[in-house]
Amino acid sequence: MDRKDTGSILARDIFVKGDKDGNKLLTEKEIKDTLKKIGIAIKDKELEKLISQFDHNKDGSFSFEEFDEFLKHLLRKEEIHNIFKKYAQHSITIGKKTQLMMTPRDLMRFFKEEQKQDLPFEAIQHLSEVLKDVVLDELCISLDVFNNILFSPANSIFNPDYLHEYQVRFLL
Repeated sequence: MDRKDTGSILARDIFVKGDKDGNKLLTEKEIKDTLKKIGIAIKDKELEKLISQFDHNKDGSFSFEEFDEFLKHLLRKEEIHNIFKKYAQHSITIGKKTQLMMTPRDLMRFFKEEQKQDLPFEAIQHLSEVLKDVVLDELCISLDVFNNILFSPANSIFNPDYLHEYQVRFLL
């Protein structure tokens, strides 16, 4: 499973839970309620602007494909980049491009300091397919992987095991 698929699985999970009437479309109210549940606060005018931008067929609601694109846009926020930079203490160079990377140990520190969760290495390994067979100090967590972990079903606000006051929330 690649990272794109992981993000789409997350979007599918959120979409299905947000589709209260089961019509396979999210209305503006369902979108607003869904965003609130996953901890994304957004002003009404900004939401209307984004819905207009991502509602490609202009029917006033989101299909799954439109919602997936919309959610990916929302999750590419500077707040996530900044927190990733804070904990990504390493970099790799591929060709002429340098990319920040985290180790599972860095991710454990993030959870301990930001979410007040003292997760053991074994728990970290279950957060992503990417982490399944890694060692503690292996450079394996890119910004995309970090983003997918933050918003994965396992770490989702919808997962009752992780509902607490320290859940990471990003404001728009």
